[in-house]
Amino acid sequence: MPKVTSAQVLERVPNIRLTDGMRIPIIGLGTYNIREQNVMDQVIEDAIDVGYRHIDTAYEYNNENLIGKSIRKLMDRQKIERNSIFVTSKVWNTFHRRRKVVEGMRLSLKNLGLDYLDLALVHWPMA
Repeated sequence: MPKVTSAQVLERVPNIRLTDGMRIPIIGLGTYNIREQNVMDQVIEDAIDVGYRHIDTAYEYNNENLIGKSIRKLMDRQKIERNSIFVTSKVWNTFHRRRKVVEGMRLSLKNLGLDYLDLALVHWPMA
């Protein structure tokens, strides 16, 4: 049986094509309330194994560092490539001011240990 790459799996996952050509998988793995590295490692690896390619987190979940470590472990083992997964995080309420949004996203990137996010959302947007 020929080896299927992570990028080929991503192509098979149902997704929505955005106007810039980027594709967002329509089903994502929520990571709220996972607080232990060994649990996060297993959850993310199992999700990748069954075809998930969208990982959703948030600054407020206090687990971005665990997610980043899990992703890097899978990349180190050549199980996934960064460009074959879609990572979403959310700007928490304390970072909603215009001058704070970039600061909040940089903090999430630092916590995740990733170079980029595929999607940044405003967590609990309110006027």
